[in-house]
Amino acid sequence: MSYLIRLISIVFSSSIVLYGTASLGLSATEVAKIAKAATVKIEGDNSQGSGEIIQQQAGQYFVLTAAHVVQNSEVKYAVVTSDNRRYPLSPSAIQMLPGVDLAVVKFTSDRRYLVPKLGDANTATEGTTTYVSGFPSGTEAIDVSIFSFTDGKVTANSSRPLKDGYSIIYSNSTLPGMSGGGVFNDRGELVAIHGKGDVDTKIQTSEINPNIRVKTGFNLGIPVNTFQQLSAKIGLNTGIKPIIATKTPTTDDFILSGFERVSKSDLAGSVVAFSKAIEVNPKLVTPRFWRGSCKLLMGDARGAIEDLSAAIAIAPNKIEAYMYRGSAYAKIGEKTKAIADLDKAVSLNPRSDVAYGNRCALKFNLRDFTGAIADCNRAIQLSPKNSFYYSSRGSAYYQLNRYREALNDQNIAIQKNPQDKILYLSRGLVKNSLGDNNGALSDFNIALKSKYNPQITSEIYNTRARVKNELKDRRGAIADFTESLEVLPDNSQTYFFRGNTYYEAGNLLAAITDLDRAIKLNSKFVEAYLLRGVVYNDTKNSREAIEDFNIALQLNPNLAAAILSNRGLSKFDLGNKQGALADFDRAISLDRDVPKAYYYRGLIKVSSGNKQGAIADLQTAAKLYSARKDNQKYQLAIKKIAELRRSK
Repeated sequence: MSYLIRLISIVFSSSIVLYGTASLGLSATEVAKIAKAATVKIEGDNSQGSGEIIQQQAGQYFVLTAAHVVQNSEVKYAVVTSDNRRYPLSPSAIQMLPGVDLAVVKFTSDRRYLVPKLGDANTATEGTTTYVSGFPSGTEAIDVSIFSFTDGKVTANSSRPLKDGYSIIYSNSTLPGMSGGGVFNDRGELVAIHGKGDVDTKIQTSEINPNIRVKTGFNLGIPVNTFQQLSAKIGLNTGIKPIIATKTPTTDDFILSGFERVSKSDLAGSVVAFSKAIEVNPKLVTPRFWRGSCKLLMGDARGAIEDLSAAIAIAPNKIEAYMYRGSAYAKIGEKTKAIADLDKAVSLNPRSDVAYGNRCALKFNLRDFTGAIADCNRAIQLSPKNSFYYSSRGSAYYQLNRYREALNDQNIAIQKNPQDKILYLSRGLVKNSLGDNNGALSDFNIALKSKYNPQITSEIYNTRARVKNELKDRRGAIADFTESLEVLPDNSQTYFFRGNTYYEAGNLLAAITDLDRAIKLNSKFVEAYLLRGVVYNDTKNSREAIEDFNIALQLNPNLAAAILSNRGLSKFDLGNKQGALADFDRAISLDRDVPKAYYYRGLIKVSSGNKQGAIADLQTAAKLYSARKDNQKYQLAIKKIAELRRSK
């Protein structure tokens, strides 16, 4: 949405109220008093942010905040001060600054509010202490918004800001609602406006719950220097001479460049930028951590482990590094090391819902569903409003066939975050398992209203197609599989599923074409060989069928019973009754619930004169077909038995 920038002229008088500070650093308690007095809450109709009083003139106060906090011209905003007084804002009292995510709002009051001193953001170098103040939005646990003050360290301060003016990165914990709040140094000076919170990076760990989420612990702010430079250009006068940055490009510039590329999903570019920072200063933890995390997202798990291990060597208490490294170990099959890293993250901060949530996701990936539920329980206790934890626990219940509990959790997850459409996919899977196929289709339809990466989009189409297939909607299923292939063209699984649907619809030539494609994409796709062999049998291409069954048997001997029963049929059709009988005997010895083997072995016994043996096999086949609700083949077996009993 585009918003008209109203440029108004504000003249500040020289009679300003500043909080004087000593040249030495203040205690955290002293800085908190300054921040609490100067920080305001900015309320919208259905939104909330923060701001900092920066000037006062004859009862009129000016507040600096992030532009996105007050950007909606149709919303009525109000400032709530430290004494809990509420001052409505008219549209003319809100002024956006051009080119940056900053805005100035003004309100009038006969009360006196503290104005903090503006500091020089250039002095906020890596490792210096920072404090962030603001009013987080209410949560389920704490349903009112209360002042929050957190400490941290500057991670990087670039001389080349991003397009919205962001250039300072810091490690303070922040929450939604704190945008627009102040970033203070240890002298109680306002050096930046906080605008962007922890980056929430996602790493695929499973099919049912596709994301593991790790808070990076890095936040972005806009220096007050930027505000001072811009304010003079549009008629604002802070009464303080703007401080012009004189910094030359440093590692901070490379770090911020890498950070920006991460936000744009340019992972390869991020690795290049962080590598340059490491070349300049190999002892910095930030570029090591980020390069490792980017490598992990790019699929280079071993490279990620190397970088993250280096980051941990520099900063042994960095829990995010353990979380990422744990995921990397899981991807290369190092289960023990993976769990050890997540255990370490939990031990470093037993109050971290993120640590428990990620260990839950990791245990899920390692198929420890009971352990995953226990960790999700703890994460929910610590953060009861987080829909991800309910969905993760629901997915674990789903894997344990505890469908009612799974459905309850997925309902709660959607209730808490109805805009996250991927949650509907998880609930749809549960509904499908409970036999509510129409409800499942409704959820999948909602899930497809959002955009995802190609893998997830393809999976949603495939899942919806399989449900349509269960409802005998072959045409709808084939259409969904085709949509899936439009999104992800080289997915052998999708070709297999569509080929199977064509087979069930009676289009055998189309089925073979799809199965050919699946095998071409994955030469070890045993199920595709098995199904293509079955289709070849139905088209009387018995020799081609035997070739496919031989390959399938070599690839996966564990499927021998199904493969041999079908290969026996191919040999039977070719007149090789002895070879067929050997395959049927072996199939039955491996699995006594294969009706096809009994049926055709019965026919062979008929031809050899073993009438009673034939009837016994056909009766077993009929019983098994009946249990599978395959009425057509059941009737064939019953008819053959009747014929044998009538014969002399």
